[in-house]
Amino acid sequence: QGIVASWGLAIGEAQILYTNDPIEIKKQTGIDSENEISNLKKAIDKTIEQIDSQKINLSANLSEKELEIYTAFKSIVNDPEVLDQTRDLIKKQNFNAAYSYYQVTRNFISELESLDDEYLNRRAEDLKMISDMVLKSLLGDEKVTSKVNSPSIVIAEKIDPSQIAEMNQTNLLGIITTEGGVTDHSSIIAKALGVPYILGVKNVVNIVRNGDKIILDSKN
Repeated sequence: QGIVASWGLAIGEAQILYTNDPIEIKKQTGIDSENEISNLKKAIDKTIEQIDSQKINLSANLSEKELEIYTAFKSIVNDPEVLDQTRDLIKKQNFNAAYSYYQVTRNFISELESLDDEYLNRRAEDLKMISDMVLKSLLGDEKVTSKVNSPSIVIAEKIDPSQIAEMNQTNLLGIITTEGGVTDHSSIIAKALGVPYILGVKNVVNIVRNGDKIILDSKN
């Protein structure tokens, strides 16, 4: 039992998409601040390139309006308040770029999550996704962990728009997750792609095994 985010019927083998371990951020002090600011800019530019690539991957199947989601993601990456605060931490405290960016974005995420507003809570999830992309670039960890190499129904605790965009769309038959919401960007994209998606299924990654035959029927 779950909540329908995108209607449809899919039959195929399960592929579990495990949640990544939290990114380990170490605080370094006494560093070359100008070099760290340069590293930050390179990571921001790299993340913008990744988002542009993801947008291209989906451009054949999404409308211009739906693709605006990825334009919004670029605005989050380039948020002047986040970047200014990060640069200030680097300059004034001589912290490394990764630690500075992590501290600033986590403060913004905490503020958004504390508000009694579903829309802003969802935007906190977007900022988490973007923050992780930038941090991985800063740390040199840019491997793709969401590949779907054969036709599969993806099983996960949660899934974000970046992961969906990185997948081979031909192989993405359906999605089942524990977390998520019908108004979040992952649901919007799945619906636009015509990919059946059910969310709110408790402990799904512990119940289902890789290779299990799954019938996903969000119509009934």
